[in-house]
Amino acid sequence: MTKPYTLVHLRTNTDITRYVISVDKFLDSDVFYKKNSAQIMLSTKTGRFITQSYSGATPLIKPFDEFKLTWTKSTQNYSRIVFFDTRLPQESVSGNQMQLELFGRERYLEKMQLPGHWFFTSVKDLLKYIISYYNQKRGTSQPELLYTDGTTDYLNFPDYSLGTFDFGDGLDLLTAIKRLVAWLNLPVPAFGAGTLHSIIFEDHPTDNTKIYIKIFEQGSITSNPDTLDSIGREIKLSRTNEIYDSNIKVIRGQEASATMPPNIAEWTSKIEEYDNFPLWKNTISYSAGVHVTWQGAVYKCIIGTIPGTTPASAFNWSVVTKSEYVGVSFVYSPYTKQKASVIQNFTMNRGFPLDVNFGSPAFVDSNLIIRDVSTWQDECIMRIRRLEDIPSQFLYYSSDGNTPVFDKTYEGIKFLIDSTLGTLETPFTGLDKYGKSFKDTVTQRDRDGDWIVIKTPERNDQVAIRSESKVYEYQKTFAAHAFTNSRKAGSFTPDQLAWRDASETPRSNHCFHYPTSIQNVNGLVKPLPGGTQHSQSAIKITYEFNSLDTWVTLFRDIFNGVDLPSIVDSAIKNLLWSKDFYNLGWWATLFEVPNPPATYYSISEKVGTLFGGDINSKVPTLDANNLNYTPTGKTGYDEADSNYLGKLYGIKFRFNFDITIGGGRRFAKGDIPFRCTIYDIEGNVWIYDFTYRILGDSQDIPLLFSGFKIYRARAPIALIPTLENITTPELLSLEVFERRKIKRITLQMQEVYDNDGRFDPTGYFEWWENFYTGVGATTAHTGIIDAFSFIKSPIAIQKGTESATHHLMSPISEYPSVSNVEQLKKIAQADLDLSLHPNDVFSITEPLKSIDKKPGESFYIKNKYLVDTSEKPDSGNTTIPNTREVVVISVNYTDNKDEGSRKQMETIKRI
Repeated sequence: MTKPYTLVHLRTNTDITRYVISVDKFLDSDVFYKKNSAQIMLSTKTGRFITQSYSGATPLIKPFDEFKLTWTKSTQNYSRIVFFDTRLPQESVSGNQMQLELFGRERYLEKMQLPGHWFFTSVKDLLKYIISYYNQKRGTSQPELLYTDGTTDYLNFPDYSLGTFDFGDGLDLLTAIKRLVAWLNLPVPAFGAGTLHSIIFEDHPTDNTKIYIKIFEQGSITSNPDTLDSIGREIKLSRTNEIYDSNIKVIRGQEASATMPPNIAEWTSKIEEYDNFPLWKNTISYSAGVHVTWQGAVYKCIIGTIPGTTPASAFNWSVVTKSEYVGVSFVYSPYTKQKASVIQNFTMNRGFPLDVNFGSPAFVDSNLIIRDVSTWQDECIMRIRRLEDIPSQFLYYSSDGNTPVFDKTYEGIKFLIDSTLGTLETPFTGLDKYGKSFKDTVTQRDRDGDWIVIKTPERNDQVAIRSESKVYEYQKTFAAHAFTNSRKAGSFTPDQLAWRDASETPRSNHCFHYPTSIQNVNGLVKPLPGGTQHSQSAIKITYEFNSLDTWVTLFRDIFNGVDLPSIVDSAIKNLLWSKDFYNLGWWATLFEVPNPPATYYSISEKVGTLFGGDINSKVPTLDANNLNYTPTGKTGYDEADSNYLGKLYGIKFRFNFDITIGGGRRFAKGDIPFRCTIYDIEGNVWIYDFTYRILGDSQDIPLLFSGFKIYRARAPIALIPTLENITTPELLSLEVFERRKIKRITLQMQEVYDNDGRFDPTGYFEWWENFYTGVGATTAHTGIIDAFSFIKSPIAIQKGTESATHHLMSPISEYPSVSNVEQLKKIAQADLDLSLHPNDVFSITEPLKSIDKKPGESFYIKNKYLVDTSEKPDSGNTTIPNTREVVVISVNYTDNKDEGSRKQMETIKRI
């Protein structure tokens, strides 16, 4: 019986068809879906094809030998050259035989790696480069890869698709080609071609040393599709719905190149995209949505064009400004944009900045927590005796999102249970679960929701009450201090230990600093022409101080331990004991968890909605690993803010600092020392010291967590120097910076602190005292903060349409050289398209002499049992019911004695 094919061993040009037992597979495919391959069983009786003894009669099959298999009983001869990849000789009852695994020669592309990164590169240009790279590196026995026959360009897709591509240390060439073609599937505004494409490899018709690569829109090579009606024919038609491999794609880009929140990285990425749009070419037909650069401006195609239609045509093109592309009102700094009132809540105080008394809103400094040799100071949000004392502004909300719930404070927020406020009430009347009395203790809720005692007080212990902006001291009397002013001790008896307001004792309120104003101002990032992106984007914080020569002398006298009451009158004494003493410098809280921590000043945000969780999901600290929870307390990569996830490496912000005296800028002031401080939930403190370059100059400040070091605050400088204040012995530091428990980040001008970090503004006056002696002048320290964010690696997430009903997430893919987050989003979408295999496959098994179609070609299927009447073809035959246009993705020829010669085609619905 004549076989329906011929098999030729090309190295020896020997026809070995008569030795073929069966062809179990001969697959020609769109390589997006399956590899071109063949599986052939040969008779190897008496050692033919295997041993030298038969090398004369039959060829000895060697690695990489090539075979040409041609199907002669097809409507048109159908052939492909395949090479030997695996052989399996075996004995059987019918004699020795050998199974050959063969692959199309394009598989050589899988065996060659291409390292590299390409930024804003044309897909077509990069494909040509890959083809050229392969041809340069291929061995002499490997075929040359062509994309044109000299007349026709087989890379048949628009040349305006461009992107950023990361092949890392090496990606095989075939996978690289697939990624590039997947990019074409992106919508036109996303730099794609907007249509699905096929990748086909074909042998050269006359030269066996060459193969063609052809890339084209699926179905586009069929001008008049045939219709296949399976009814009454010798044909088997089936339809399969395959399950997606994944419908959620997560990819990660270059380390530490993005931000949280992502807005700042998106801002710079969109500008980079705009600056890299390709030049307009007169040989290209452009589709609507394409952006090009022409004569120094960017144009967007609004109606598809024919070659030669310049962007001067207002009918086809419109100018797009950079501001329009980025977004005219794009918010690049959501943590500061119009957030003056939110920042004011970082003071935890409901007062007003212009209040002249102690107790007005204050920012804290690096000395809020003290664990010195003999001094202990901690922070508390407020003094209470019962839960009802906690204002609703400090509470998170019930499940309805509207009602604040008592006893619903974030984990780690501390309260002072102060018996001087009156009789303690539930739950503070008894003991905590560890058997400690709540009376006069620092207490907080733990992760189990229980109130536990953190510290039972000892004499001289201090607590900084943030809601009052005052320091309290556990003391019998204040007479022990050499210099005493009214301490507002109330009705306490002198010998009674109690928490007493120490704020009006000189220097005792050392860790609170009272801003004169907190304002929304325009941002420090240069606005784009025609845009309002920088409007009210920054926060301006100002501290004012009235300078007098008598203050200078007074500060020096205090520092030298002079007997204060004997040398100053009551007016100067009251001036010293006012809160203005603590305002010579500059301070700000940059971030706190929860954010906002309170809801005073009629803000629209609720506790924790910017960071920390909403309703029932609560995140008490910032974890720099940043994988467990999103800012709103959600988990996983399928949430609206999941792109916030990913390791945090530090913080960065744009900063402008200025000093004016009497309205004029301080002359030639630069290299100003600043300190950034991080507190964790356990009360540990870390600092990062840096210098600000020069007054009035906007400067980007990046601070990596790796640069922070442990800090131990000293006891504040007392009016009478003590041994502790003189020697400042070294403290043992064993703690490691746990980046998973960050509670607060602050910033302060360090020039008003001594070498041990203690607040001491006395030495700060020397530079101007000779110029302003005896003259009352206002010193103003002003800092503007814009674009505050955390440094992180970019993450892009794309979800398929069925991800809501079926959550199928692939492993995270790494693109370590891509820093542009907008490009990363497009890469993620292209990768998603790769992972979404066609889920609706028509399989057609038929005799060889039947409809002949190659991968990438299309035709109509008509079958009323498998095609619904609603599935109309994309074009033509729309009136024929039960008809669907499909695209061939693979053709598989087989021939064996059990089933005979058959051909099976797999198709997908045309999209």
